Amino acid sequence: VLIDSIEKHFGKSSYSRMLSGFNKSMYSAFFLRSNAYVSGLQHGFDALEHLKEALDLDSANTEVYFFLGLYDFARAELRSRLWWVLFWYPGDKKRGFERLSVCSRKSTITGTAAALSLSEVYIKEKMLDKADSLLSLLEKAYPESRFVLWTKVKYFEALKDYAKAAAIYEQLAASYNGTIEGRQNYFMAKNKAAHMHTSAGQRENAIILCKGILSEPDLNNYKSVKKDTQRLLERTQNVEG
Repeated sequence: VLIDSIEKHFGKSSYSRMLSGFNKSMYSAFFLRSNAYVSGLQHGFDALEHLKEALDLDSANTEVYFFLGLYDFARAELRSRLWWVLFWYPGDKKRGFERLSVCSRKSTITGTAAALSLSEVYIKEKMLDKADSLLSLLEKAYPESRFVLWTKVKYFEALKDYAKAAAIYEQLAASYNGTIEGRQNYFMAKNKAAHMHTSAGQRENAIILCKGILSEPDLNNYKSVKKDTQRLLERTQNVEG
């Protein structure tokens, strides 16, 4: 409504179209995750049109490359998913890389988000040297960022350096501990740390973590984590025995 009002009084601009596209993209993601596919698809189509219109109005507006780059990569990567209908629109992986790269270097609003997304894409594509270089820059710029840590842990998992991955998951868990809104992430990170210790052959550490998780008084609020932790503990103890 606010964007419509601005455009009504001042006319359309690249940045008003961009904000409208961002807004539609967020709605699309929400509806798709909620399995409301009709609404999700419609907002997705609208988002792409608005972002392309923003780029037509100002080709120097690299902010729009964040969502357009993610879309290009996703279309090329996720052809088999249920929301393949979105892929009626053109897009390709190479252009997705280029757009995210330009956005990460030149954009003010979405540059950091683009850099994080690009590093995750590098990890997914096994371009680990590029991921490492980009993550090092992000870590220097944002040393306390959980977003950077969540991406960094994926990097170490891709390297199969499970001991380092376990250490980062424990660091993440500690950062969420004591915050009500972070309890789910706390348990998820602790559980993942236990899995990483197991993969690293550090079964004693895994057992200690599992027992610690299962002793938490509010774990029943997170039944899937509880069930998985119980199974992991059972498997790990059987190996130990």
